Amino acid sequence: MQQSPTRATVARVVIGAGLHPSIGLHHKSGVNSFALADDLTEPFRPLVDAVVRRMVGEGVDAVTPESKKPLAHLIGADLRLDDALSPVSVAT
Repeated sequence: MQQSPTRATVARVVIGAGLHPSIGLHHKSGVNSFALADDLTEPFRPLVDAVVRRMVGEGVDAVTPESKKPLAHLIGADLRLDDALSPVSVAT
C-alpha cells in the first residue's frame, strides 16, 4: 500500500483536533489505527502520484533510501491555497 508522506502529519492534526484517528469514513478496518488520517490524506494522493510518475520517467525502478527522498520532501512542497502558497504540512 502506497502511503503519502503526509499520513503522520494528518494523524497529528486529527488527534490535535480531538478526533479519533481510527474512526474512518471510507477507510474502514478493525486493524487500521489511522483510518481517518488515511481518509483525509486522499486529497494529497495526486502529489505523490505525480512524483512517482516523474521518478519512473527518470528510470527509477526500485524503492531505495535514495529513491524515497523526493517523496519525503513532499511534506514541504508548496501548494497554492487561494492566493497564497502554503507547504503541505500547513495545508493539512
